[in-house]
Amino acid sequence: MDYTESGTDMKEASKKSLWLGIIVVICCVAMAIIDYVVEPAYIIKCGLKIGFFLFVPLIFMKLQRERVFTDSFSLNKKSVFKLLGLGLIIYVVIMSAF
Repeated sequence: MDYTESGTDMKEASKKSLWLGIIVVICCVAMAIIDYVVEPAYIIKCGLKIGFFLFVPLIFMKLQRERVFTDSFSLNKKSVFKLLGLGLIIYVVIMSAF
């Protein structure tokens, strides 16, 4: 094992993590400004959040040619039913609180 090579990989991984963190902070600040200054309709706000917090990291991974989260976005039948069940439980809890 070449230590200089692994050190370079660690620096590159740290740099990628830093850039991703910066992108997330920028998205949060942009969302806060949009939320409190522009005050868009709820559906517009939901679309912006999806864009900021799902598509921006996906674009970042595509540009970096990373395949870290590819398995996270592929769903099989069992996981879809599990997610729907959990979503239903969360919905019932929230609605029962009102």
